[in-house]
Amino acid sequence: ASGLESMLNVSVFPLSKKFKKYNRFIFENRARFYETINVRLFAGRLNRQGKAQINWTLPSFSDAPSALAARIEARVTERGGRPAKNFLLLSIDPYNYYVGIDKSALRYGSMTLQKEIKLPVILLDSQGTEAPGRTLNYRIYHNEQHWWWEYSSSDRYRLRFKSDKNTKLIRKGTLISGRTPVLLSFTPQKQGKYLVEV
Repeated sequence: ASGLESMLNVSVFPLSKKFKKYNRFIFENRARFYETINVRLFAGRLNRQGKAQINWTLPSFSDAPSALAARIEARVTERGGRPAKNFLLLSIDPYNYYVGIDKSALRYGSMTLQKEIKLPVILLDSQGTEAPGRTLNYRIYHNEQHWWWEYSSSDRYRLRFKSDKNTKLIRKGTLISGRTPVLLSFTPQKQGKYLVEV
């Protein structure tokens, strides 16, 4: 493939981390958004040996909601114009440990007011081995949304819908990870949406 035109692209995108033993647990921060990275690493001709040396400095993955995947795609155009393609899919673990919450403790993703909720929480390393004895910080937020109709003149019938959201940190604390899931318990007092972060 000496001197042939070639191209190398990479895409990095979020991948929900899964562990077979804890398949009911969620190991991602769903409050974080990660924008897919698309980069062209190389566009040019291969050398006499049909090779190209390509270096890429990895971006920071500190805001990743969980694990990531990289799809590296190469394309070489033959002299007759036909493209030859191949790709490689790689897993990226931006974190050494992953916190999982078992949301199956909730019925259809909802809770009953004034009734204690117990959420099982586990800490695993990137290979899926339990990591006991580590401090886990948790925060529980409550979000209320209010709405009403607002209009400046009833003669003109200019009805407008208004809404307002109010999010408050209602509780924070620590848990110690174990060889089995530990329970994070709390009792929802008000109607609205709750966000639990560990």
